Amino acid sequence: MQDSNDFSETIYSLMYVFKVRLRHVIREHTKDINGMHVRTLRLIEQQQPCTALDVSVGLNRDKGQITRLIKELIANGWIIKTPNPHDKRSQLLALTDQGESLMTLIAQEEKLIIKTMTNGLSEDQLNTFKQTANQLINNLKQQDTSDIT
Repeated sequence: MQDSNDFSETIYSLMYVFKVRLRHVIREHTKDINGMHVRTLRLIEQQQPCTALDVSVGLNRDKGQITRLIKELIANGWIIKTPNPHDKRSQLLALTDQGESLMTLIAQEEKLIIKTMTNGLSEDQLNTFKQTANQLINNLKQQDTSDIT
């Protein structure tokens, strides 16, 4: 078995390099964006209709944090809120044209980064990596958080 420090370093390095590359490209187009913005925009894009509660549950964040995040996204012109016809207590979130353009840019850049990152790897290697990574994720999700100190 690989030394746990080496394993941790490999995972940290992969996440860090990917995030830095993506952040660098995105910030060439807009300075006011961070990782939570991207994750929120992606969730709103993929889950329609979408409310603030859906975002809170989907990102596993508290309502207060999501409320502040949504205000930032609205202020940047990336999303809009409209009345929810099925629940007068909530509002529906949707991407604006500017938000859709930003998400298109992000998707294109992610594809380029992934193409570079996976250069020289076979389909079998990529499939094995995905299966292994998903197993690692599932193992962590199943762990009882009360065991974490």
